[in-house]
Amino acid sequence: MSKAQRGTRPARMVLATLAILAATGSAAQEGQGSTQAHGAAALHGAYGFSLSQSCVRTPFQAPPAAGFDPATKQLLVNGEFVSGFGSGVLRFGRDGVATLEDGLITEITSSQVASAQTPVSPGTRFECVGRHSVSVGNRVAVKLTCEAAAPPGLRVVIDPVEFEGFVGAGRTLNLNTVKRDLHTVTVYSGATALQQRQRVCLQSLTLNKL
Repeated sequence: MSKAQRGTRPARMVLATLAILAATGSAAQEGQGSTQAHGAAALHGAYGFSLSQSCVRTPFQAPPAAGFDPATKQLLVNGEFVSGFGSGVLRFGRDGVATLEDGLITEITSSQVASAQTPVSPGTRFECVGRHSVSVGNRVAVKLTCEAAAPPGLRVVIDPVEFEGFVGAGRTLNLNTVKRDLHTVTVYSGATALQQRQRVCLQSLTLNKL
């Protein structure tokens, strides 16, 4: 081996090392990008859930309802405290669509505790549709619009209903409300809004894959 060849050998080794590091970094970036791009697809299938919630809600009013100050969440009219417990199935599609099926919730209204009143509801059926996403750290976000069972000719729509949480390593998923977002409950006859009320809820869902 000539002196010139011996002189270029360290340079070639440095270049080779840099090439390996660059390839490794590129692969890591691609992997992270792939996880983010396909996050919604990574969460899919049907999950049975149990729901618990505590809400402060206002009476029905003529639209548009103004039950809470949107900035401070201070009540603008008298409200009532309602807790609820429910169950159902939440389906996550690979395309990011989330669908809640077979929902049933039973509520306890704290103001209905006098003689001859009925504090516990018989249970209300509801369904929802919306979107879900999965970001870095297995963090899940779900945003739904829900519709509760109503008498013929009427629709009861609750919007928006948002949850955040994490996908577990197994077959479990935990979602909660972590913001003081306002839910607007609207009663429709056809396309006409007849009544509205607002509520602020803290909700928790525990889900197991079916």
